[in-house]
Amino acid sequence: MTGHDERNPSLLARPFLLPDLDGKRYSLYVAIAGLPVIAASLAIAANHPIAWMPFWLFALVAVAISFFPVPVSCGDVFLSPILPVAAAMVYRGGPLLAIIVAALAVAAQVVFIRRARLLTDPIGVLWDLMYNIAPQVIAIGAAGTVYWTLLDCGAFRRESLTSAIVLSVLAFAAFYVNAFFMTTIASKEHGIRWDIVWFENYRWTLRGALLMAPLGFFAGALSVQHLGYGAAMIAMPMIAAQRGFTLHVRKRGIYRQGVDLLGRLMQEAHPYTHGHLHRVAEWSSKIGSRMGLSAQSMTMIEDAAILHDIGKVAIDDRILNKPGRLNDHDWRIIKEHPVIGAEIVGKMRYFERAAYWIRHHHERFDGMGYPSSLLRDRIPIESRIIAVVDAYDAMVGGPSIEANRTYRPPKSQKAACDELRRCAGSQFDPEIVRVFIEVLDDEEMLSSRFAGEQRSRALSSI
Repeated sequence: MTGHDERNPSLLARPFLLPDLDGKRYSLYVAIAGLPVIAASLAIAANHPIAWMPFWLFALVAVAISFFPVPVSCGDVFLSPILPVAAAMVYRGGPLLAIIVAALAVAAQVVFIRRARLLTDPIGVLWDLMYNIAPQVIAIGAAGTVYWTLLDCGAFRRESLTSAIVLSVLAFAAFYVNAFFMTTIASKEHGIRWDIVWFENYRWTLRGALLMAPLGFFAGALSVQHLGYGAAMIAMPMIAAQRGFTLHVRKRGIYRQGVDLLGRLMQEAHPYTHGHLHRVAEWSSKIGSRMGLSAQSMTMIEDAAILHDIGKVAIDDRILNKPGRLNDHDWRIIKEHPVIGAEIVGKMRYFERAAYWIRHHHERFDGMGYPSSLLRDRIPIESRIIAVVDAYDAMVGGPSIEANRTYRPPKSQKAACDELRRCAGSQFDPEIVRVFIEVLDDEEMLSSRFAGEQRSRALSSI
């Protein structure tokens, strides 16, 4: 892998060398950075009449849509398609009123979502308000200020095609800037890699934002002659976008439920996998993060790890649980399970990539594995990761007797690590073995530190 330090994956959570701050402090700095934008918006508003009627109508539309937020994957992020109404308000009333409309809509959404916490944690709700409003102020205020500065300089007429193009581009840029800040704050607040938050929550919305951005200009222009028509032109696509967001999130949720059901099926069929699958998933994710796997791979590798042996449900239990060595016939049947598993998982369209990893998780680094005898880098890195972790956990077993394999006694952690090192370069990718052992060492260090803290607390309480 290139372009990052494999020993410092946190670089992936700090794009463009952003300061390493916690989420609350970062959102506070974003709010402070928005003050000059507000000042510039006030200066523009002082030189233009305030369009109060479109303001109240557009604000009503934006707030109404905000009561139907769409929860997405990472960092308590919620989507609400207020981009076109903010752009329309920039056109009709300038950046200041656009900021206020967006702030009202976001505030209504946050209060609606956090209404149960208003009395028990009002400070937390205030932080949520700043967390969500500050990026909107910068993004929409800056876009509106640039638009009206160009307009006042005579760069184009407000009703011209150039005006439509400029406002659409600025509206899309505002969406992108807001998404950037929201992703960064969520990443820092929840300790999730920046690119994963972006991939899960915003990347798939950019195409919709590109289509929605021009609507602000046309709705704003239409509202000059027919205010109600302009508001309706904004409301209908916003409702459609909100519905589209909801369907997308629900579809992802259905896929996740499918993974859970298949994982439970595997656990019911083979009780020793109860903890094994989740341990393999957790370690695979940690290795992937350290090695800088792409955000798309990181969002699927845990699911692939949980389902990597799903093909065994089609294998006779007498073979799987057979004590002693397997004969050639048994091995031919066992070797079919990666292909069967890939066929099962491949039926879910969202997990087509994961199905490919599952198919090849028994390939060997030296090309002597199955089912395709792939060699070295021809094996997907995700498959190589799962292979190492799967082998380690099969050797060590779990904390209970049921978690251990029936055909061999469990090994110690040291013995299992020695076996991984011995097979590095032949059966396993040596780099993945190295990183995995680092992960295990870090976990042991944290566990020892936690145990020491617990002992210290117990002694101090005597």
